[in-house]
Amino acid sequence: MTPLSGRWPRSYPIRARRLRDAGIPYVEIATRLEVPFGTVVFWLLSPEARARKRQSDRERNAVTQKPGHLYLGLIEQCASCGERGYVYLRWQLQVKSGRRAFNWDVSHRSGHERHCFFALRLWSGSRINFASPIREQEFRELVGVA
Repeated sequence: MTPLSGRWPRSYPIRARRLRDAGIPYVEIATRLEVPFGTVVFWLLSPEARARKRQSDRERNAVTQKPGHLYLGLIEQCASCGERGYVYLRWQLQVKSGRRAFNWDVSHRSGHERHCFFALRLWSGSRINFASPIREQEFRELVGVA
């Protein structure tokens, strides 16, 4: 797994199911795979239960969170994969608290659309060729950097 991927390898849910079928407790499965307990629980739900949970989460998030994004510019080397890309700052606004949770989205348009997503704390945004000074200022105001 790459350090900035934000997703677990496809083999992990399969391994979790095998461990569950062998009688291993969920807490032990989470420890062995080094993943959060809640992730293991989600993986081990039936397909119908996972679909219900996703729908419930979508409905709740529709009223509690508002997404946003800002195109920033180009980067010659993505902090995750090293390829050239188009940098977006994305966020979820928590409606009740007014706080934003930020993440990076680097789009790589090389024949097909591919993105690298990773947490804001994993990269400072250095080496972005900002689309304009206004974009750079908006970025700095949003994330609180001088």
